[in-house]
Amino acid sequence: MAAHHPQILERAAAVLSGAHLAGVPVIYVVVRFRPGYPEVSDRNLLFRGLKVAGRLGEGTPEVIVTKRRVGAFSTTDLESVLWAHKVNGAARG
Repeated sequence: MAAHHPQILERAAAVLSGAHLAGVPVIYVVVRFRPGYPEVSDRNLLFRGLKVAGRLGEGTPEVIVTKRRVGAFSTTDLESVLWAHKVNGAARG
């Protein structure tokens, strides 16, 4: 997508820089799998291809929240991170 819209990367970099300057926590949410891909079922057509190709393995140093499914909340500690930063809208009451 970025190859077709290079301005997206420039805008994202500007937003990231602004957040850092303002002291706003930046939380990355990415899909990553443990070695051997134990989270990926052969029935999961989307992630099975990633497993076969050896893509999206863990090890990227800037990752704060790792998800193992499509949703960012269902298998992560994102809610806890947001709650700890007193972000409004976190699901916990």
